[in-house]
Amino acid sequence: MKLLAAVSLLATAATASPVQKLFNLQTSGASNSSHNGLWLVSYHSAASGPLDSEPIFTKQAADAATFYLNNGTVRYDTPNQQNQAPWAIDLVTVQRGNGLKEPVRIGVHEDAGTKGFYINKDGLQGPSQTFGSWSICDNQLFFQNPQASDTTVPSNCDIVKLQAVYKTS
Repeated sequence: MKLLAAVSLLATAATASPVQKLFNLQTSGASNSSHNGLWLVSYHSAASGPLDSEPIFTKQAADAATFYLNNGTVRYDTPNQQNQAPWAIDLVTVQRGNGLKEPVRIGVHEDAGTKGFYINKDGLQGPSQTFGSWSICDNQLFFQNPQASDTTVPSNCDIVKLQAVYKTS
């Protein structure tokens, strides 16, 4: 009887916490071919503050950050043993004049994590009310705010798709 109860409890626990699909994010669809095939990484700099990192790109697939979706929030578990909190991608709307260069951050603070992300055939998409497209500018990730008045693509930028490349193990 105890064995049956233990198996039942284990089965309930397993279905209550679904396994997250892990993925990396890779650029595609850029007009400048050098902006395609890049992998998103999390880079901490002094400018990003103590609880944020900058999403930048690398050519090295082995360095790519591993993400997962959790209730519409893109989460990132850092490989750094000192920072094992669940980090999340934030879309930060500041409207600095050009709506194509709205900043993206990867943060661990209590309000981190924009909700409403999903993945479809065009890759990772953001919440429709604040997200228009992804852009790469000087090797850093930005997003376009569809409500901005100026959506001109700056000369150092390119509109890209972020394709989810699922990990097999």
